[in-house]
Amino acid sequence: MLSPTPNRNDCDFDLAHEGAFVSCSLSHGDKVSTIHTSLPEWRCTVTRAAVELKKERLEARLTPEQRMHIERAAQIRGTLISDFVVLSADEAAIRTIREQEVLRLSERDREVFVDLLLNPPAPSRRLRTAAKDYMRRRKRIS
Repeated sequence: MLSPTPNRNDCDFDLAHEGAFVSCSLSHGDKVSTIHTSLPEWRCTVTRAAVELKKERLEARLTPEQRMHIERAAQIRGTLISDFVVLSADEAAIRTIREQEVLRLSERDREVFVDLLLNPPAPSRRLRTAAKDYMRRRKRIS
């Protein structure tokens, strides 16, 4: 049983991790919320989201089928529907941002890239001319 104290006013939470089951209880004043999940990788996400004070609001329109899927998934994870939606959307947002920020290269592409960095080709005549023009213009401005 872990009992960390977050850096928020009057918030306390207990985290129990038994094998593949996680239970998180959040106390804020006289309110107590408990989240249970069978997915241990949710532990940090659930803990972080449960402790932070929520101020922003987001609305969405759903088809009946989408709502049914979300309700079922929240039930499987043992969370409230809104908690499931927020955590899932946040995870997807972080994953999307990371995918955009990370350049993935194949093995061959990586080898070519590293080889060009370590052994750059000699500058072409056109590049040398452009560099000279740039240096002349720069001297005129200074």
